[in-house]
Amino acid sequence: MSRATQAASILRTYSLASGGAGLVTVPFLSMAALTTLHLALIRDLARVYDVEFSTGSAGGVLLALGAAFVPGWLGGAMARSILSRLPAVTGVIGWVAMASLSAVVTYGLGRTLIGHFESGGTLADFDVTHLHQAIGYLFKAAKPAAPTA
Repeated sequence: MSRATQAASILRTYSLASGGAGLVTVPFLSMAALTTLHLALIRDLARVYDVEFSTGSAGGVLLALGAAFVPGWLGGAMARSILSRLPAVTGVIGWVAMASLSAVVTYGLGRTLIGHFESGGTLADFDVTHLHQAIGYLFKAAKPAAPTA
């Protein structure tokens, strides 16, 4: 099996698992689950590409990823608080949105790392701005097009 095929399989597995972790309604537990999944994703992709993995270097990637999403996470926590006071249907929509967000972030992280590793990069020379750009692109691509009048 080629590296690209192995990496795609790993990414699919972790994206689905992250979507499941996004269904956890306890904010800190959800963050812990996603952090654990992201570290495992980085480790498994590094193994496929024979890139040296250490929790320190992977932690730097995750720290930068987390710093980019703390404002969104706080907003999500506030939204969950508000949604908990609304009818169940609204809560289900919020639940699905959080699961989707978790899966998209994981997918962006994985796709960016795969591209970086494919080009011969390592965790030591990983440029986090590429990660932020990739995830931003995924969010733009996921938004429905504005209706034209």
